[in-house]
Amino acid sequence: LEGTLDPAGLRAFLERLPGGIYRAKGRVRFPGGSHRIQYLSGSYAQEPLSDAAARPANELVFIGTKVDRSALEAKLRRCLIKGGNGHG
Repeated sequence: LEGTLDPAGLRAFLERLPGGIYRAKGRVRFPGGSHRIQYLSGSYAQEPLSDAAARPANELVFIGTKVDRSALEAKLRRCLIKGGNGHG
C-alpha cells in the first residue's frame, strides 16, 4: 500500500480489527518517517525505524482466521493521508 498513513487513524483501525484477527505486524510510513508496528490481541506498539530500514511502501501482515483481505485493505486505505506521497 503506497502512501503515508495517519498514525491515529492506523491505531483506530487496529483497535477495530475483526475478532478473527489476533495479530498484525509490519512497517508503515507516518508523516515523521517509517515505523515498525506490532498488534497482538488488543495491544499496540510502534517504534521508529532508521532511514536504512525504511521502505517506500507500507507492508502489513495480518494473522488470524477468516480474514477478508479486500475489506481490510479498503479500511486501511481510509487511513492514508490525502496527498501523502510516501516520502514523509
